[in-house]
Amino acid sequence: MVSVQRALVVGGAGSLGGAVIRTFQKVGWHVTSADVRAGSGADVDIVLSKCHTPALHAEQILDGLPGVNAVVHVAGAWVGGAIHKKDVLKNAIAMFNINTASALVAAHVASHSLLPGNLLMLTGALPCLYPTPAMLAYGMSKNSIHYLVRCLVESELGVKVACILPQTLDTPSNREAMPKADTTTWTPVYHVAERIVDWAEDPRTVTQGAFYAVVTEKNRTIFNTVDPKDHF
Repeated sequence: MVSVQRALVVGGAGSLGGAVIRTFQKVGWHVTSADVRAGSGADVDIVLSKCHTPALHAEQILDGLPGVNAVVHVAGAWVGGAIHKKDVLKNAIAMFNINTASALVAAHVASHSLLPGNLLMLTGALPCLYPTPAMLAYGMSKNSIHYLVRCLVESELGVKVACILPQTLDTPSNREAMPKADTTTWTPVYHVAERIVDWAEDPRTVTQGAFYAVVTEKNRTIFNTVDPKDHF
């Protein structure tokens, strides 16, 4: 009897998270979602309180979680603003909590529950390989994730660690915010979801510590490895 593959998706209630969950389920995986919102469509929906600390989020996820074959972090948010803006300090804390802390939670949970040789995938951001003075808080939070990936590789956890670097995802919120943009360079969430699931099904195809730039042109998406140290 073939055992069921299990995945944990941190940020499962978002557009990309939902696509990842549905793609896993299509190939027979059992999926647990952890998010501050309900309604992910996962087999198990862990709803985290916004009032709780990241430490409590990690405890809540780990409570009763069996060994998993993949941990995928796709939680995130964006905010603009330069250093002189009134809200920059508040936004920096918010971006840390939403982007960086959720990645730390995913990595911590993976260090306890991800079975050896399997995949931990975190989400960074391609524009944040370069200085982002006009979106300072966001750029700082994403660069922290890039640094986390490099540290996890050195931690010798016995699992595959990698990071996707999207540019602009084709989501309802982005279309609403940028109605006149050229969407042929936006990445459909299913392009990313399908590649993540392919990697999870065969982690040997993932380069340890790799950063995969997600680039879409004329609705065709490619995943190129890049070295953040070459850009910043």
